[in-house]
Amino acid sequence: MSAHEKLSIQHHLASILSLSPTDDEDYISEILDQLLSIESAEDVAEYLGNFVADEAAGDVALFVEELGGFKSGPMAASTQAEGTAKTEEKKQNMQAPSSGNRILDEGAAQREEIRLRELEAREKQRMEQERLRMKKEDEEMRRQREAESKNVIQSVESKFKWEKNVESSSSAIRNANQTAPKPIDKGKQPTKKNTTQQTTTSTTKKVDTMPSKPLKGTPKSICGCFGNKHAPLTNCLHCGRISCEREGYDYCPFCNHLVTQFMSSSNSKHDSALAHKERLLEYDRTSASRTHVHDDQEDYFVTQSSMWSSAQEQEEASALEEERRKKVHQRGSQKLDINF
Repeated sequence: MSAHEKLSIQHHLASILSLSPTDDEDYISEILDQLLSIESAEDVAEYLGNFVADEAAGDVALFVEELGGFKSGPMAASTQAEGTAKTEEKKQNMQAPSSGNRILDEGAAQREEIRLRELEAREKQRMEQERLRMKKEDEEMRRQREAESKNVIQSVESKFKWEKNVESSSSAIRNANQTAPKPIDKGKQPTKKNTTQQTTTSTTKKVDTMPSKPLKGTPKSICGCFGNKHAPLTNCLHCGRISCEREGYDYCPFCNHLVTQFMSSSNSKHDSALAHKERLLEYDRTSASRTHVHDDQEDYFVTQSSMWSSAQEQEEASALEEERRKKVHQRGSQKLDINF
């Protein structure tokens, strides 16, 4: 085979490896020498398959056939010897991998990086679509909740207006049915006891004549201070919520049950509890005087707390005790005599 045939094989190899025949001539010649040193055609195809993609399998097969024809020519021995010499020279000069392998490895790394970027871009696009879908669903749910709340508010307002109209009509009927008060006989002056009884009776009648409300309804005014801002009034017997004086005896804002007012007929239990409280407070105030212990020292010695000594004797004993305490706790005057 001539040098022209070898040059054509190198060009074919350069096209398979996607290299420049002029710039990478040495590298292509080195690879060709390595391929010539391989005897089996299957090994040559496997070796080239590590550097090219699967789509170039047909080009690799054609190159293997062309390489086999080149090896069977009269120039095979000389070419093989020349390739072996160049291979040995390269091994002696450089122990590191060839530049062509590095170039192929860099190309594979670039393709892998491009593939990873494409996967990452697809994942980001999918996540963005998922986020937009979730946002759209949240917006739809929020609109539904707003529509439901508007419907509830409208129904409550209509019910409140209806109850207000009913109450106003009931109050107008009560005012129309009220009778004039009876004249008081001047000959009979009411006593304080009779006046109290009459007031209680009239109050009871007013409470009894009040129209009964339904067990459930909507409150007229809602404060929400729970007895902190205004004075506490009572508790709801269904949920325990505290109502203040501003809310009054109306429907509970929490459970919508009617908060009723219970009239106690007698305050005997309340008075008994107050008396018991005062008795306990008095017992606590006199505890020190009742638990005082009189020991033998107060009988035989004059002290500031002795109950048998006079006020003057107690003052003198207190002064002596104070002087003794000063001598014990204070440092006395000291003198230093130096004789030469």
